[in-house]
Amino acid sequence: MTTPTPSATISELSPPTLDLYSLLSLPLDSELIPRFLSQACEMEQGWEGTAVPEPVVVKYSDIIFHSYHSLGLSLGFSPILPSCPLIQIDLFNPPSSPAPSTTKKPIFHPALRSLLPAPLLRTSTARELLLSELGEPSRKGGGEPNLGRLGLGVWMEWEREREEGSTSGEAQEVGKEEKEDGDKKRGLKVEFDERGAGCWERDRLDKAVWRECGLFLS
Repeated sequence: MTTPTPSATISELSPPTLDLYSLLSLPLDSELIPRFLSQACEMEQGWEGTAVPEPVVVKYSDIIFHSYHSLGLSLGFSPILPSCPLIQIDLFNPPSSPAPSTTKKPIFHPALRSLLPAPLLRTSTARELLLSELGEPSRKGGGEPNLGRLGLGVWMEWEREREEGSTSGEAQEVGKEEKEDGDKKRGLKVEFDERGAGCWERDRLDKAVWRECGLFLS
């Protein structure tokens, strides 16, 4: 396969990928979730792991995170019993030289390419390409200069209707028993590592590379 040019569209960059949105609304104990992640690892070229790692579990009053640092993935479950449904999926794209990862302070690796949603199929995907594919965001914010590194970077959020037939064969197999999500829209929130004065200037922001994205239903 030839290396895509910077002007290539998302559709031209699309490899066979799994549909993470099919996991949203599934209960915490669903067997489909580890099965799905196992399949993602098998699809990944160069994946050195032998199995899906055990997640690091962190509980808050309003959400329960299951973080898979080596997969660049975190799953957020509602604490509402009995099902504790999956309500949020976060994917990470850290700098090429992140801080060292330790047992006490694990660091997220770049997300597996087989897990990335279509607009982010390259870790180098920048804001300019996202806007050309998705249009103007429905909401945006962040980058406040007075918060420094403590605040959110510039973020943008899109909501799209579910596309019929967009799920790959692999995802369809995994998602045969998935819970129906009705007419809910698919939400995508993308954060860039841009903060401070001038962070919203077009020339600067168009070249900004995504660092974290969240998937949800709305």
